Amino acid sequence: MAMVDEQTFKSAITELRDVLHAYKTGDPRLEAMKFVLAGYESVIDRYQKVFSAENVCVLSEDEFRGFLLYKNNQHWIGLHRLGPGICKDMKKLGEALGILLDESQPIRVRLNKLAPSRGKKLVPRLGKAVLTPILLVAHPASYGVWNSVSESAMKALSIWPSLDRGAGLGDKYELINSVILRVANALETDLWTLDSLWWALLRLREGSEDAGLEDSLSAETIPATVDAPRFGLERHLHDFLRDNWTHTELGTQWYLY
Repeated sequence: MAMVDEQTFKSAITELRDVLHAYKTGDPRLEAMKFVLAGYESVIDRYQKVFSAENVCVLSEDEFRGFLLYKNNQHWIGLHRLGPGICKDMKKLGEALGILLDESQPIRVRLNKLAPSRGKKLVPRLGKAVLTPILLVAHPASYGVWNSVSESAMKALSIWPSLDRGAGLGDKYELINSVILRVANALETDLWTLDSLWWALLRLREGSEDAGLEDSLSAETIPATVDAPRFGLERHLHDFLRDNWTHTELGTQWYLY
């Protein structure tokens, strides 16, 4: 990983502090954060039990799909669209969640088993957009969320780590999470709040007056062929298509040059 130089990191922290200040002083553009931040304790209390190592082996489809609903997780919109595909084989899903939540293994090893660099995911459609929120609610002091919003915000701040395209999901997440933890520590804030700050940063930077919570706040929209995020800017779409071309419907018919 190419290390972020100290001045760049300090600048990123300063900007994020300004964003947090804007929220605390009532900036109307960040009104959506109130609901998200208010839900922290109730969501963690409820879903730490659901995603405990003891419960995932008997997890019901209703419990899992309930978590994917924004009204229940109070943070991530659009994940419910993945529910039918993920829950086709509940036995396999229980096995996957057991691997994910096995703290005796490094997170890199666990995620590489679930989404290897070569081959299929253990559970179709169970990718980072769902796995990392589960990690956050199960261990809120240890794991941040990696989705299109957090990635775009970190790139905007120039603190996105250099990743090997051929690496597995776990190798990539280990590097990304190390940056997220460093940022949270510097801000003296929790990972739940930081996940909202990524969205708030993009909203203030891009000056979108009509992008509400349903469009931006850690949102993921799911087309039929790929776990694709919604994009704040066209360049984010360009980057996503470049990195995920072989997994899209277009990639089955066209070569990318």
